[in-house]
Amino acid sequence: MGVEMLWTCLGMSVNLPYKSPIYVSYGRKLALQAQVTKSPAEILLLVTWDVRNGEGEFRLDTNKSPDPDNVHLQIAKVERYGSYIVTVTDSHGDQTYASVEVRKSTNPPKASVSMLCSIIPEGPMWDSPVFSWWVNGIKVTNQTAHLSSDGSRIHLVNTLANNYTCVVDSSQGTKVSSRIQADNAHPCSNYIVNQNQK
Repeated sequence: MGVEMLWTCLGMSVNLPYKSPIYVSYGRKLALQAQVTKSPAEILLLVTWDVRNGEGEFRLDTNKSPDPDNVHLQIAKVERYGSYIVTVTDSHGDQTYASVEVRKSTNPPKASVSMLCSIIPEGPMWDSPVFSWWVNGIKVTNQTAHLSSDGSRIHLVNTLANNYTCVVDSSQGTKVSSRIQADNAHPCSNYIVNQNQK
């Protein structure tokens, strides 16, 4: 009866935990953090960062005494786009790399605030309340506004309207509403509608 011994050498690996591509505006800051996995016996000797695009490959940073727990790149003002590559080299000269695509952002993100409509029930309820929103007297839907899946939260994009009305229907009451004046209220607050029993 023999015993077979298997020797496995996993080696060092590196990962950039970002969903590619990343969008960054020209001249804006970019900070990337790599995750290095290695055994205690392995020694990280060198880390380099490069960017590769249609114009060629450019060296961004070289670290000859890297901390394996802090492999990062910081660029104060992004001027080149393409594949950002981190390469790690161990003391035996073996290399491994990871990359992420960085593209130019041309459309700044839209800011959004939200308002929450909730109820304070009189004891347990057998049903879930149904929420609806009216903005400046017009009922909104997911086609005309951004509502949460249960309708309790409305996300406001671009401009604020003047009047927001939340209507709640449930077994404990019918169509109780509260009007919110946007010019008098903090837009990031949570608004609670008390539901009267009928």
